[in-house]
Amino acid sequence: MQRAGHKVRWSRWAAEVRHSCAPRSQQRGWSPHSALRTSLGSAESAPTSSNLDVASEAGPVVTSSPVEGDTVVVGEGGVVVYEVRSVRNLAALVEQVAPHDRDEWETRQPVLVRRGSPRRDVWEQVSRSRASQLWMVVGMFDRAVQHPSMPERTRTRGMDQLFTWAALNAFWELAVPGELRARAEDRGKRLPVASQRMVRDCLAILARLVVPERRVRLPKLPQASARAVTRPEQEQELLHYLLRLAADGPAGGFVWQQRQADARVRALAVAGVAVDTRSRVSELAAIRMSDLGEGLKWVRVRRQPQNGAHLPVVEEELRLSRATREALGRWLEVRERLVAGLEGGRVEALWVRVAPYPLRAGEPAGLPLSDQVLREAYSRGVRSLNSVMAGEVGWEPLPASLESLRRAVTPVEEEQVAQVPVGQPGRPRRASGAGSSHGTEGRYVHGGCRCAECCEAAAHARRSRRRERAGA
Repeated sequence: MQRAGHKVRWSRWAAEVRHSCAPRSQQRGWSPHSALRTSLGSAESAPTSSNLDVASEAGPVVTSSPVEGDTVVVGEGGVVVYEVRSVRNLAALVEQVAPHDRDEWETRQPVLVRRGSPRRDVWEQVSRSRASQLWMVVGMFDRAVQHPSMPERTRTRGMDQLFTWAALNAFWELAVPGELRARAEDRGKRLPVASQRMVRDCLAILARLVVPERRVRLPKLPQASARAVTRPEQEQELLHYLLRLAADGPAGGFVWQQRQADARVRALAVAGVAVDTRSRVSELAAIRMSDLGEGLKWVRVRRQPQNGAHLPVVEEELRLSRATREALGRWLEVRERLVAGLEGGRVEALWVRVAPYPLRAGEPAGLPLSDQVLREAYSRGVRSLNSVMAGEVGWEPLPASLESLRRAVTPVEEEQVAQVPVGQPGRPRRASGAGSSHGTEGRYVHGGCRCAECCEAAAHARRSRRRERAGA
């Protein structure tokens, strides 16, 4: 503990270290924290409580926390001196990127935000809120090293020992239950998930400062489960309500009313197939008339794993419920009327447009829907259904998102989204510079080209998608 009559001036020592590092900033291979890490690498380089400068007659303010052996020394200006060497060196490193001195704030050192090739590393200065969070984590480390569950080397060796998996795991098991809170009366209150994420982000920043040459394993955050949006009995009620509504339709013979009725019939059929098959939007849009079984008792779905375009397509034949069969039968009647006036080849897609393209002549109703337009068209139809059925007894709104409806019954842990099966080849990587030619949206998005032709092609594609969604 600091002897009485001495005054702590930790900020002066940090400034001296910073000054000694500055002349080497132009050397080859220098990073904003390499020189400071060198000066803090040995145990003898850090100041101890016995060789700090004397600043005034008044001694430091010494406070003790409820944790046994946790002694905090506060010097001039409220600067905290950490008794453990590893935390003390960590605090000096954080002082470079998040200084307490307002005069030094504009000249603070940047931190490594994103790692890439040696010439593509992204360095940025931390914000004031992130600086406060970093100092909060330093204080949590100071309280954690006093706990017996932390490895002994975190108290006797350098600050790199704070970022071993044994130390981080013990730190996380203390931090999540709230044992490392600053206020004694708040200890024991579990950290919310948002605070856990913030602490983990700060640990990642500090790890890149302390051990930039090592890949540090960080604790995992709890994954939030999907919120239940519908119940099985509610789904049956929904389908029967929708079926009755689609059968009645709006009164009157206006064109817009007929299109609204057709859109509701289509939304009902899409909802029924999505509930029975748990298909993604792209899988629903890929269904053809030839995929429907006899009597609409089953439908063939082609499963394409998400982020797995290089994997083989798996076909499944899934049974349809009675309500879905009735809804699908009503949609086939509407679809037959929509495609009757088309010339040319036969339309094989199950889902077609109920209205012609706006602002585009020569493209009438009855053309196939893309997956993106199908998603938007379903959302509009369901919102119309929810508004009409709002006065019905026992009615609960249907999710306006197809993804929410698909996940309503299937638990998230049973989903194999974005997971490549064992034994399957990995996604092939496109060679640098490969891709489509100039003047295409793909070159603009994936190739990063910003020439006049690619910019115009991307803008035209965006306008076309907006028109398709507006006229679905």
